[in-house]
Amino acid sequence: MGKCVWIPAMGIALSATMWAQERVEPTDPNLAYGDHPKQKLDLYLPGGGSPPQPLVVWIHGGGWQSGDKYPASKASILLNAGFAVASINYRLSGDATFPAQIHDCKGALRWLRAHAAEYNLDPSRFGTWGSSAGGHLSALIGTSGGVAELEGIVGGNLAYSSRVRACADYFGPTDFFTMGGWHDDCNSPESRLIGACLGEIKAHMNDPNWAYWVDLVRDAGPFYHVTGEDPPFHIAHGTNDTTVPPSQSQQLYDALVAASVPATLRLVQGAGHGLPATEDAYVRDFFLTHLTAPALPADLNCDGVVNFDDINPFVLAISDPAAYAAAYPDCNFMNGDCNSDGLVDFDDINPFVVLLSK
Repeated sequence: MGKCVWIPAMGIALSATMWAQERVEPTDPNLAYGDHPKQKLDLYLPGGGSPPQPLVVWIHGGGWQSGDKYPASKASILLNAGFAVASINYRLSGDATFPAQIHDCKGALRWLRAHAAEYNLDPSRFGTWGSSAGGHLSALIGTSGGVAELEGIVGGNLAYSSRVRACADYFGPTDFFTMGGWHDDCNSPESRLIGACLGEIKAHMNDPNWAYWVDLVRDAGPFYHVTGEDPPFHIAHGTNDTTVPPSQSQQLYDALVAASVPATLRLVQGAGHGLPATEDAYVRDFFLTHLTAPALPADLNCDGVVNFDDINPFVLAISDPAAYAAAYPDCNFMNGDCNSDGLVDFDDINPFVVLLSK
């Protein structure tokens, strides 16, 4: 279900700024998805007037305390492959502490689905990609699809799902408790994000009086939310990264594979906190694999037709997602979302029967 590969990078530490992609201008800049000044996104639409497009949401890095949606460094490679791109801003740790950041990201996803017809987007084919702090948020979107406390109400549109069909994570933190070193300092980006000293929280992990903070740190970790219902993941990390330890990506990858989630981990030898532009082609191809073909609701055995052969895999999908993923590793779990609410659950039974009878 997973693949971990070691990639040479000529043995040198690579700066993220060395690999900036061609700058492109947004088709629709500064679209507000919420009321806060930071709750805005830039939308980049491919030309051609083709059918509704798959969308990749780009989430910038900056330690949750700096950075901006513009320029969207990965927009050009995605646009050239036929994807629409939404580059989003979110409240930084100086504006609000966690979970404001993930609430904003999910609010942006719901807004994009609510306005999909207006911008010719396919709401069933959304993915996310981010680097560093943005990689953390991309991964958290992917693993927290069923976590109500991380959903928030930013921008409303609560009838729409914030789930995605594919996630790409460049060197993002995945478990603050295992980062160690200077990350435990009271002034670290992680401590500022949480709103309390991470080292002190770790020192009191077994103290009931600190349970709120311990739970908050766990809620911030994509690793803690992994289930068999998560979408496919592409993870990449430099082996010489001294900002976010490569073990953070390895830890998430191992958890995804254990849950039978399709995942790839690319460990780029010699790269630091930044990756060569050649890595972006692998992410593009990942999205082409997982976002290009529209979902066929009720086709749970992925044979291209909806018939009685889909009944048993449908029952397995709603009763034991991990077992379904293991039995049908090349299938799209979200084909079971027959009522298009972003979930695969018992509410899909009646719509499944209707689709089966057509």
